[in-house]
Amino acid sequence: METIQSSNRKYTFTHMKTFFKILAGVLLIINGMGALYGGLNLIVYPNGNSLQLPLEYLQHSPFNNYFIPGVILFVMNGLSSLFICVAILLDSKRYAILILMQGCILACWIFIQILMLQSVNSLHLAVGITALLLMLCGQILLKSVHHKTHERNNRIKIA
Repeated sequence: METIQSSNRKYTFTHMKTFFKILAGVLLIINGMGALYGGLNLIVYPNGNSLQLPLEYLQHSPFNNYFIPGVILFVMNGLSSLFICVAILLDSKRYAILILMQGCILACWIFIQILMLQSVNSLHLAVGITALLLMLCGQILLKSVHHKTHERNNRIKIA
């Protein structure tokens, strides 16, 4: 009976890990594609017109136009999100910490943006929730890595 319970726990744990990897991957793809699109538009059209962003939004920021924010958005949220998706697909040893870090980067990005704009809109809330979900997924997946290492160490001690 103990073997069945242990087996079911491992089965459930594996499914939970898979669920959080898929959730993180989907969130990273959505965030990454949106950030690449938005960042590239801001780089190519730094006046913000292509995204209907008036320059007045930058009045409380250190920027005169959207070029630098576009580069930061493109690299820090766009390219990095897609890079982490590849790390997940390749089952890299570091994918869990990368997911957690991307959630933190995204949370910082949105917090700084809210401070500079001095307003909050629905997109900020959606991105903030995405950041929190990425941090949650990263933390849970990090614990699963530690759990797997702990199980392996226990097997070695028993043998």
